[in-house]
Amino acid sequence: MRAHVLFAAGVLALAVSAGAGEPSASDVEVRSECFALELETQVEGSPQHVGIAKLTRASVGADTLLEWDLFFATENVRVLHVERFGADGAKLVWRELSSGRGRTVLAELGVDATTLRVVDWSSEREREDVHVDAECLLPLAHLELARRGELCDGLQRVFDPLTRALEPLATETRFEAVPLDEGDGLESWQLEREVSSVRADGTHAWSARFVGDELRLYRWQAGGLVARRIESGDYERELESLAPDVGESPTPPTSLAHVKSE
Repeated sequence: MRAHVLFAAGVLALAVSAGAGEPSASDVEVRSECFALELETQVEGSPQHVGIAKLTRASVGADTLLEWDLFFATENVRVLHVERFGADGAKLVWRELSSGRGRTVLAELGVDATTLRVVDWSSEREREDVHVDAECLLPLAHLELARRGELCDGLQRVFDPLTRALEPLATETRFEAVPLDEGDGLESWQLEREVSSVRADGTHAWSARFVGDELRLYRWQAGGLVARRIESGDYERELESLAPDVGESPTPPTSLAHVKSE
């Protein structure tokens, strides 16, 4: 387990240092990708647009941070999922924010730990310790390793912040040559790579479609929610129009720069 945590943290740290030559100042954004959130259940022949999302990788000092920031406009809900990796281990913070209610889950795994410490703030503070008897990953680290081609096909154990449990996921990678229409009459192709994970009961956990190391599409559930890549300008315009009225839950504030041990 110690080797696996160090491996994941090391790969992510190398990803930051190799990102784009940014200075190693505190809180440096390394990569940002914007998405439209859609439900695959179609209305009048088109997917249902339900919100927007942003996936960010950043460095804070020597640490690496990954963040999903999702706005569900149709339900006025925001979900913030942050993971931080450093020399002393890994930490996850999951926040659900909406008017009048909220939830925060904190999960912390030290490099030498055999237990994943989990704290859940919903109506009250609830703490539990999940025994770690084998290698495990956090969800965004799982995705980041898949992006970089460092995730081997096979079984991995991944912490699920919704169930607060370690879930065995079988991962598989497929490659597909996709034709491009460039409007010049010439035939060209693009190699796409799809990484998918399946639960022990055979149900779809998640899948991601990459071109190189760029994430083009992320699917949470089969036939359910999909994040489809859009331009940053389109994301910013919709973000301004949302002006979400999301109530804060009575929990510790978290952001890219503040996910630290308590």
